[in-house]
Amino acid sequence: MKRVVICLIGIALLMGAGQALAGLHTAPYTYAFTSWAGTVDDWTNGGTGQYTTGHNAPNCVKFDGTGDYIISPTIDNPDQMKVWLKGNSTSTPGTFKIYARQGGGSWVEIRTCTWGTGMDIPNGSYGPQVIIDLGPEFEGQNDVDFQFVYELKNAGNVALDDFEVTAVAAMTESDARLAAGGAGAQPTISSLVDTQAEEQTVLTFNVQDDGSGTANLNTMITGLTVVPGTGNTVGTWTQVIAGADLTDGTNIWAGTVGSSAITFSGTPMATLLDGDAAATWSLKVWLKPLPYWADNEILAFKVGPTNFVTDPLGSNFVLTDPEQESGDLNNKIDVVATKLSIVTQPTANGCVNQSFYLYAGFTDENGGVDEDWPPEDITLSLNTGTGTLSSVSGLTKASTNGESGWTDLKYDV
Repeated sequence: MKRVVICLIGIALLMGAGQALAGLHTAPYTYAFTSWAGTVDDWTNGGTGQYTTGHNAPNCVKFDGTGDYIISPTIDNPDQMKVWLKGNSTSTPGTFKIYARQGGGSWVEIRTCTWGTGMDIPNGSYGPQVIIDLGPEFEGQNDVDFQFVYELKNAGNVALDDFEVTAVAAMTESDARLAAGGAGAQPTISSLVDTQAEEQTVLTFNVQDDGSGTANLNTMITGLTVVPGTGNTVGTWTQVIAGADLTDGTNIWAGTVGSSAITFSGTPMATLLDGDAAATWSLKVWLKPLPYWADNEILAFKVGPTNFVTDPLGSNFVLTDPEQESGDLNNKIDVVATKLSIVTQPTANGCVNQSFYLYAGFTDENGGVDEDWPPEDITLSLNTGTGTLSSVSGLTKASTNGESGWTDLKYDV
């Protein structure tokens, strides 16, 4: 008889190991077996029956023969496994074991249950609750399932109810730091910085995961928003900034320029290794052809700890670290005149001898007015045609803030 029992045990374990599980859950996970009847809710049933009275609610699993088993669905991130067991007429203890496996691998025994009052399987009553710390082999892993096997029945049945798997608590820490670093911004940014190849550094700062946290997590940065700093006088950045890049000296991230923000994102865009040295990040921009009012305006930029977006599975920034700014006297737009241009054209259509306006000034290659150009006479004259160009106030006027304007021009053929 003993040899037959051993063969049955072997069959039960092999059947359990070969089952293809249909479901996947994430801890915390509970199952009360209130509707247990065969295979339900991704559980696999190997010969068990049902009791109509459970631990706290109707119904539970009934193990009534050698080789009976059940297998849980696969569960991610388990910490502890908990279950309630009860013996019915189990005057002679048998063998009841609990197994676990990960990723469909080999079953590993995690408990040989004890029998009797105060043990895992009391006769005639539930309790105490069986609680198993899973240890590093299964704790926090993915695709972990559990098998309960009545390997040897000597007398009576075993009831099982209220299965529970707790979750490994997510580790968090805040040891990512933001600090001053790098050469910083320059006092001015020329209007001739108008291509990506000519982009200029307008803000620098240091970032670091200093390793002071106890969880030893890296900082995974998935986003950063640069906002206007103290002294910014350009209300709409999209009017003057053509593009922006962010670099750590090795990697370059392209930004999206908005009216009052420059945003960067990635999955992640950068990872700061736990305890690594500080890295200097530099924000660089290049300009558009500038509107007439842009000369001497200030582009001020700012980054604070709350402007970073980090992966919740990694470290966070220390929120009390000071914001880093480009400075309220830096990044002044400097329009550098290279030519004399018509700044404001007259209307396309007009009548003979009817007044019209025109503005001319000293501009850069893109038509931006250099407001710092010293006063200088600008003279209008007729380039082509046979008529007469005139102005009551005179065709020669000294420039002011880099330009001269006429509102009383007339053309007579």
